[in-house]
Amino acid sequence: MRKAVKFILWILAALVSLPAVLVLILALFSNQQSVVPPTGKALNVLAIQGVHVVDTESGALLKDQTLLVSDGTVTAVGESPSIPPGTHVIAGEGRYVLPGLWNMHTHVSNFYPGFRLESMPAMVAHGVMYARNLNSDCFGAMCVFAQSVDEMRALGNQVVEGVMLGPRLVGLGSYAVNGPPEMGAFMQDQPAYLAPTTAEQGRELARYLQQRGVDFIKPYSAINRAAYFGMMEEAVRLGLEVGGHLPQGVFLLEAIEAGQRSIEHAVQLPLACSPVEAEFRPAFERYVDLTQLQRDAFKTERPEDYDYVDSVKDHYRDIIERYDEAGCKALLAEWAAADSYYVPTHLTRWAETVMHQFPWEDDPRAAFVGDIALMLAWASNGRSYIKRFGERPEQEQAFIDYVTLGQQLTGLAHAAGVKLMVGTDVGDTLIYPGASFHDEMHMMVEGGMPAAAVLRAATVTAAEYEGMDDRHGSIAPGKAANLVLLVKNPLENIGNSSSVDAIYYQGRYYNRDELDVVMAGVESRAKGFNHFLRNGWDVVRTAFQFLLM
Repeated sequence: MRKAVKFILWILAALVSLPAVLVLILALFSNQQSVVPPTGKALNVLAIQGVHVVDTESGALLKDQTLLVSDGTVTAVGESPSIPPGTHVIAGEGRYVLPGLWNMHTHVSNFYPGFRLESMPAMVAHGVMYARNLNSDCFGAMCVFAQSVDEMRALGNQVVEGVMLGPRLVGLGSYAVNGPPEMGAFMQDQPAYLAPTTAEQGRELARYLQQRGVDFIKPYSAINRAAYFGMMEEAVRLGLEVGGHLPQGVFLLEAIEAGQRSIEHAVQLPLACSPVEAEFRPAFERYVDLTQLQRDAFKTERPEDYDYVDSVKDHYRDIIERYDEAGCKALLAEWAAADSYYVPTHLTRWAETVMHQFPWEDDPRAAFVGDIALMLAWASNGRSYIKRFGERPEQEQAFIDYVTLGQQLTGLAHAAGVKLMVGTDVGDTLIYPGASFHDEMHMMVEGGMPAAAVLRAATVTAAEYEGMDDRHGSIAPGKAANLVLLVKNPLENIGNSSSVDAIYYQGRYYNRDELDVVMAGVESRAKGFNHFLRNGWDVVRTAFQFLLM
């Protein structure tokens, strides 16, 4: 009887979800998606009087300053600089001013076409004026769902040319480079080097991606050692940056020594700070090259190895209990001495601990994210979490403790001198474009970083990483005038960074009312895209929850 009920519910869920699929297909092929143009008041010559300038270089607060701006450049910062005739004067009224913020891990090219059109204006409205986008290219059938680097470059040009309101795209990464089983059907009729398994294929891939015009290669988790190191060797020779995941079969210091310029996600550092890493990585390497059929057999034939491979889910407590602080500090000291940066993206790990509770249902910020993303991606991830830990509460707690340790190690990394940047994984579950950037900074402070250090990571360090610090990343004469005005002091409480009251971006001034108009437009676009699907959401979720029982 229970099986029959489940079968009926599967049919019901499929029928209710059918409109979502149809809308998604229409969206993918529709040419009706329009960009959100800049709307703020164009002010070429501007003075902002009576503001407190946050010096992101030094961490100091310069009180009661006047900023002069001309042709998009800061021309003076001081207590009483001479204001030229004809200058538009804005009263700072004791507000605090930051340089534009940099989100160094985004996926604005993900999901349906409308997502990037919603997320990019929302980021700017929250003070995020620069974005590094991972997964900015595609090949073959993948391009039905993703954008090519040429399309993403064109999108970035629309921002620079003032056609579209969005952050400046400062780095466009490749598709996520992975092994053949992970790439699946995308590899049909495609060259083998697109999912490399040998050193030569890795080198060939690096040459191909340079010709594609990506700014950097993004390695993912399941590329094997031979292909990874071949790709790294050729990328270094070509001068092509590599930044992304740490492949599961590669030790952290090996990647840094090979030249990987950024390591993304805090999930890897606790493992690297434990002797468990020496057991896990060889086990994963033995697994990664197997076909899917061989992997299925691997589960039963080599259970001792599969325990490590299966997302280390049986070893979170072991990793925590065998955490080696002295060894971790030595590792971090070597990392700090290298030209390699760290983007922990704590929010994505936190989201993994709560996604099964479907918390977006009670979060007003969900109104600014399209329903397709919410219903198809976030709900699916929540369901996966329930399947993973639903009957294993002790493992769930171990995972939560593991995530907490990763957060604490961010403070230790900062103390060791590792170069940190702020990234939120925009496009992932429970990441609200723009708004979540401030949550990520708060989590970095909770992990042990001073507020001033986090603000530097969100501005100066990111600009240095991109080689743009001569014009961007701080407020000083000669620097670009992309400014965020806050009601409260972010140096006293990093949560105050979200008190955005106005911005000046690409020569336009947006007061709070105008920023609200931008966000109202984002909300309207998100709701209007497929609002009718909301009525079927409760039915689908209830059916899925029953099917997990």
